[in-house]
Amino acid sequence: MEADILIRGCTILPMDGRVRVRFGPHAVYTCSPNLLMKVRDMASELNVGIHIHLAESKDMVELVKEKYGSTEVELVESLGFLKPDVLAAHCIYLSEKEMQIMAKRDVKVSYNPVANMKVAALLQKVYYMDSTVLPAQSVVKMATIDGARALGLEGSVGSLEVGKKADVILLDFRKPHLTPVHDFYANMIYSARGSDVETVIVDGKILMEGREVKTLGEEDIMERAKETALDLLAR
Repeated sequence: MEADILIRGCTILPMDGRVRVRFGPHAVYTCSPNLLMKVRDMASELNVGIHIHLAESKDMVELVKEKYGSTEVELVESLGFLKPDVLAAHCIYLSEKEMQIMAKRDVKVSYNPVANMKVAALLQKVYYMDSTVLPAQSVVKMATIDGARALGLEGSVGSLEVGKKADVILLDFRKPHLTPVHDFYANMIYSARGSDVETVIVDGKILMEGREVKTLGEEDIMERAKETALDLLAR
């Protein structure tokens, strides 16, 4: 089913806000060329980025080829859709030609290995049969400054520098699965878990310390989540 409805009203948040918005046409196989062109025009008019899924699965790639006679990337390129403000998720099944098109247009790619049932660092090593491919330090860079750069936010977040927002997490390495520490980056990428995060600081404000959430009622939120889930199941 194609979506041909475009919401024209939106609020552009102050540049010092913590939340940014983008247009989000789902994918080429669910959005018509007409809708994609409208999104492109409005994104340029409002100076707002675009997020879209591209080349996520073989089935969808074939579906687009059968319907439009071209690949997803070739189609959106012909529409003038691809620009540096586009963040494309997945991009698993791309030809060399498509990669060149995206590189030429400076399109950013959001790597989503979990969606394809693998972990980023390990997936690349197995694919290329080379343990040196995508080292742990590069993965940390992808998750921080590279992610910020893909969203056009590298000037305010993504690294610990003077003038940027103080966004920091502290991990507790005093755990059996994180001992010994020969390589901090390797331990963090290959062994650490979300539960190892001990403190969270956002824009200089401590949101969690000693694994205790400071700004929200954690128990209350979990209880409300259970009630909401039961309500949805009962409908």
